[in-house]
Amino acid sequence: MPKIRPHKLAAIVVLVGFAAWMATGEFSSVDSATDHQKAGEADQAAQSGAEKPKTAEAEPKAAPRTVAVVTPPRKTYARAIRVSGLTEADKRAVLATRVAGVIAKLPVKQGGDVKTGDLVLMLAAEEKISNVDNAKQLLVQRKAELDASERLAKTGNLPKLQLDTARSNLTLAQFQLDTAQAELDRNEVKAPFEGVI
Repeated sequence: MPKIRPHKLAAIVVLVGFAAWMATGEFSSVDSATDHQKAGEADQAAQSGAEKPKTAEAEPKAAPRTVAVVTPPRKTYARAIRVSGLTEADKRAVLATRVAGVIAKLPVKQGGDVKTGDLVLMLAAEEKISNVDNAKQLLVQRKAELDASERLAKTGNLPKLQLDTARSNLTLAQFQLDTAQAELDRNEVKAPFEGVI
């Protein structure tokens, strides 16, 4: 048989004692002795009161308590939360042109608000505009040359090699126009998203 250790035995004794106390139904507090004395005095007073007739003067009555009711006024309070700290942008962008040039227009100042696509900076573009115009005129000329070459080739009056040359000249003119237009488009810097400069 296993040995019962002293601390386990003490715990069992306390548990059995607690169960017996609960079974008796006698739950008393620390002030129970004074409660018993007051109960004994009340019993004696009841016995002596039975011998004496009760009179109104024999029992002093306590003064009634005054109760006041107040309805609080309704007020609206605006809550203000003050928080101090630093704010930091969630997006940042460095704006720059991909071509060199002289600034012609700077519509936004530092600290100004911009929306997506707003013009932030424009470079002087006189030379680039003339390059685009020249490329457009060259493209029109190359189209006219190709049309004439195709008509002559249909009648057999133009060698096939010259027709191929006219086609490649038209492709080259279109490429030059696209390049000149791209150079002109790079003159403008636009806001990539809404924010503050």
